[in-house]
Amino acid sequence: MTANPKQLALQIIEDLWNQKTPALIDTLYAANCTIHTPDGVLHGPSGATQLYTAYTTAFPDTHYTVEDVVAEGERVVIRFTFAGTHRGDLRGALPLRVSRWPWREWYCSALPKAK
Repeated sequence: MTANPKQLALQIIEDLWNQKTPALIDTLYAANCTIHTPDGVLHGPSGATQLYTAYTTAFPDTHYTVEDVVAEGERVVIRFTFAGTHRGDLRGALPLRVSRWPWREWYCSALPKAK
């Protein structure tokens, strides 16, 4: 794993989400990490696995396109566009029809213990 917080955040997006490599979760997420989601707070690699599984089940062709990155010290903010075809349950919402969803989001992270 990289010691550079910006590179780590980009690695999470590219290697984990875009390349669909969940085996990396244990090396990308610290045991004491906290992940804030619309459904609540998740912790550690098990929380990251829960988040990854939920979204890749609902949107199996998930792809993130990074548009902007701002990094200073241990803080990283990434603006990205997400696109994926809604094919499964997400937070209790089943797809009414198969449709591709594009949307923009911000990913904000503090990575004080990046190795």
